[in-house]
Amino acid sequence: MHGIPIFPLLKLRMDLLAEVDLSAAYCRRTGHRPWVFEELSDLLLLEGIRLEAPVLWGGYLEERDHYLHSGLFEGQEPRNIHLGLDFWAVAETEVFAPWDGVVHSMQDNDAERDYGPTIILKHRIHGQAVHSLYGHLSRASLKMHKVGQIVEAGALLGWMGRPEENVGWPPHLHFQIIEDIGMHVGDYPGVCPYSEREAWLLNCPDPDLVLQLNKKNFGLNCSMRNITERQHLYLTLLVIHS
Repeated sequence: MHGIPIFPLLKLRMDLLAEVDLSAAYCRRTGHRPWVFEELSDLLLLEGIRLEAPVLWGGYLEERDHYLHSGLFEGQEPRNIHLGLDFWAVAETEVFAPWDGVVHSMQDNDAERDYGPTIILKHRIHGQAVHSLYGHLSRASLKMHKVGQIVEAGALLGWMGRPEENVGWPPHLHFQIIEDIGMHVGDYPGVCPYSEREAWLLNCPDPDLVLQLNKKNFGLNCSMRNITERQHLYLTLLVIHS
């Protein structure tokens, strides 16, 4: 349809996307157990019909029950606060690099409920390093790239993976922005404990501040979004205008 904006990360029309609530509170209210992947798939299907959208997105700082009964996320305090945005669509949906960068690292994280095939890009904006993580890709996506490879904005990065190559997860993309990636290679925590959320969100700001899907975020109000002035600067420079 002519004149409808395109979402650059997936190169899909914006009218095909809808924000979805997969929080623990919503899942409990609807009676779904999201840690059971079949029930999560059913919920996504019902929400897609209700919202009249084939692609669902959301989840930043969402408190989730998805990770219950998984040793990967357990500890003295469970990790259940989601640090990225998820885009739920059909397997093999194409994923594109939103900005120029280089391949920082990649890895098939095949532990229970992990990311599966993952690519991390490194970007440099006015001397400031920032990273973007793409989880739950297909294994074929990893074969397309090499560490250190230059990736131009708009280039095909890969495809959303099937459940059998993503440790059972329904097809989706986990997209996360990371300022200081430390010593992590091919992986970075995508959820954190509730008590540590303030520290984690400072290093992993809301991806929608740059994607601008929810126009309430437009303008990058630093004080309201609890990000640093330095992050405000490079996020402003990274903003994708659809």
